[in-house]
Amino acid sequence: MPLHIAYGAPSALRAHCEVATVRTTRPDEAAYEPGAIIPAGQWRPMREADVKAVTACSEGPRSPMEIWALLL
Repeated sequence: MPLHIAYGAPSALRAHCEVATVRTTRPDEAAYEPGAIIPAGQWRPMREADVKAVTACSEGPRSPMEIWALLL
């Protein structure tokens, strides 16, 4: 399921968000539920490609399951 975010300016999105590669937990990681999705590395600032990947479509949600947030 894709994630799309509505925002006013790319700089506002970058100021409030960071991204990381993720992985699912292994059965021997007792600190997490089995199969939980956790960061696999360090958080980093969003790049232009990251911003484009999550930019909401101007026509509105593409599906009822899309998540929308407005950053002021």
